[in-house]
This record gives sequence, structure tokens and C-alpha cells, in this order.
Amino acid sequence: MRHIHPVRQSGPIPPYDGPWSMEDVKRVSQHMNLPWDFYPQHSDIEEMMRRVPGLTRKEALKIQTFGFKPEEEIDFAYLAVNNGIDVFYVRN
Repeated sequence: MRHIHPVRQSGPIPPYDGPWSMEDVKRVSQHMNLPWDFYPQHSDIEEMMRRVPGLTRKEALKIQTFGFKPEEEIDFAYLAVNNGIDVFYVRN
């Protein structure tokens, strides 16, 4: 019977099923989770204002502080302008 958290003495952790060891799984998952530099940090302010008519520079700067990806920033700006979402609303 295998323990859920085996005590590792030396060598690689044996695989549960197939040729993959736990180190292989960790390495693959790190390569999948760590490349955050793939996306640019923010959309350009002028690009957001061009793609979303009616968006002010102040609203675009506020949307950039939310931590969205560039595509999500433009989507949220579109929703904010066309649905009347107040981007400066501070919840309680």
C-alpha cells in the first residue's frame, strides 16, 4: 500500500502509473505555470481609447490597475462604457 505522502530518502519519487516520476510532473507544471512574460503588462492607453469609443483617459488608467490581461482590459472597458459600470466604485 502506497502512502499518500511518502518519506523520501534518496533518488526520484517512483511514478504512480507509467514512466513519469513526480519530478517530471513538477518540471512540466512549472513550465506551464511560470511563463508570465508571455503577455504584455498592459494595453496602451491610446489603443484602449481607440478601440472603446467614449472611454476617458482617467477610466483607462483605473482599468489598468485591476490586473487584467490586455485583452481583458479592453473587454472590461467595453463593458464599462456600454453598460454604465462605474470603474471608480469602491465597495464596502
